[in-house]
Amino acid sequence: MRPSTAARRSRWALEEVEILSTVCVTGDAFPSTTTVTQRTAEEMDKAAQADTRGKAKRRTWTVGSESWTVRIVDGHAELPEGMPAVPACAFYHWDGQDEGCSSLISVTIPLSVTVIGKFAFCRCPALEEVTIPPSLTTIGTYAFSKCPALKAVMIPPSVSAIGYKAFEGCVAQLGAALKVETRTWTVDSESWTVRIVNGHAELPEGMPAVPDFAFSDWDGQDEGCSSLKSITIPMSVTTIGNGAFGNCAALKVVTLPPSVTKIGNGAFLNCTALKAATIPPSVNTIGYRAFYNCLELETLTIPSTTSIGDGAIPSMTTVTKLMPEEMDAAAQVHALVARGAGDEVEERTWTVSSKSWSVRIVDGHAELPEGIAAVPKDAFSHWDGQDKGGRGKGCKSLTSVTIPPSVTTIEDGAFNKCKALKAVTIPASVMTIGEFAFRNCEALKDVTIPSTVTTIEYGAFFNCEALRAVTIPSTASVDPRGAFHDVKTVTKLTPEEMGAAVQGQSKDRHGGCSTEHAMIGGAGVAWAESDRWSASKERAIHRRNL
Repeated sequence: MRPSTAARRSRWALEEVEILSTVCVTGDAFPSTTTVTQRTAEEMDKAAQADTRGKAKRRTWTVGSESWTVRIVDGHAELPEGMPAVPACAFYHWDGQDEGCSSLISVTIPLSVTVIGKFAFCRCPALEEVTIPPSLTTIGTYAFSKCPALKAVMIPPSVSAIGYKAFEGCVAQLGAALKVETRTWTVDSESWTVRIVNGHAELPEGMPAVPDFAFSDWDGQDEGCSSLKSITIPMSVTTIGNGAFGNCAALKVVTLPPSVTKIGNGAFLNCTALKAATIPPSVNTIGYRAFYNCLELETLTIPSTTSIGDGAIPSMTTVTKLMPEEMDAAAQVHALVARGAGDEVEERTWTVSSKSWSVRIVDGHAELPEGIAAVPKDAFSHWDGQDKGGRGKGCKSLTSVTIPPSVTTIEDGAFNKCKALKAVTIPASVMTIGEFAFRNCEALKDVTIPSTVTTIEYGAFFNCEALRAVTIPSTASVDPRGAFHDVKTVTKLTPEEMGAAVQGQSKDRHGGCSTEHAMIGGAGVAWAESDRWSASKERAIHRRNL
């Protein structure tokens, strides 16, 4: 095939190349106009450290006791795999002391990184795009401060601390795209960190209960949580505590797992945005005034065997009681969904292993029901229908998806043509990613492929133009015809290396940011303090309401 005009221009635009002296170069490897310089490894290291201020395209940082060389090529920086942290002031000192980095447009951070140090990207005026891995736990103080071109950041659920003014000066550009709040609760003598990102809270797996007054006290005592719109509760939770969601007036969606047996007194008191609720058949107790003053709650379906406390349900609410076996279909969703005039809610029913599963997209986010064994063939590809040739039109509303740990297979074409899909976290239960599973997902920037994946089929990530880098297990079988067309960097790690990268963590509370402290190990990240309180507080439930 004849190269395109752009390709031919790009070839002749290659002015200089620097390679190791041990590399054998054939006569026609580079254009005749290109200057090729071969150097020893020692010479290349010295050259990297001798780059002049303001013109250099590479720097060498020290993280811990090891040196790492980082380059910016055509505005893009790809940090080396294995580096455990982006050091404090890394790009902030690139052009000189406290001057930022004027040439940085985008950056890919590898899976080995757990910490973005304080001031790391401060004053990078051209920075538009950052790919943050699911291994990251900490974003330091002022880390992205004064990055006015930064339009959106996908923060993975692994992040437990975001430092003071980490995104200062990015507010006008980010707007509602980034709003993160963090609290730490104590349940059964163990601490659990909970974040609300863009109005959605996803509680950590393993937490046994939503503690008393958890979100009711989020904004202050009995003031509720004004930012909470939806929440995912894991299968480990058995109890929704007293007043847990009291006065959360913006709450629209709650996913209740079939592990929940008790909804406490005043649990959803004054949650005025709730319009419909389905309680899973596992619930045997609904406490006193659990849904009190939820004036828009039009219908409520509950198990006929459930004990209901006084004033638990508003008098105008239509209550349907069903036997637990009659609730099986509804139990696949377990959602409390507000269908307000401004909401965008879509629903489809799939058949997997001869069983029907209801799936909803609410405000762009799909949460697949726990227990479903696969994301079926063409699931979201056919969401908006098919063309005359039977090809799926994709799902234009889908921007993010949560896949439960019951899923083992993402079947052929499951997310094909979901052009608005930006991020996917694949659980550690998945073993197979089918043909064209994510083909034509043009906005997909962040995908987590766990070490459990053994097969990645042909074209799985074709035409994912925004996906710059992906890490896969070295043990995975990748179709020899290709699975990652257009993905610039595919890194293979052993399952052990992938596990170590995700589990790695660095905690540092030192202050200051000078040149000699521009590393992680002695000085580094300032951690944001979290509010702490105990679920065993002894006081009356919402004194002003009860």
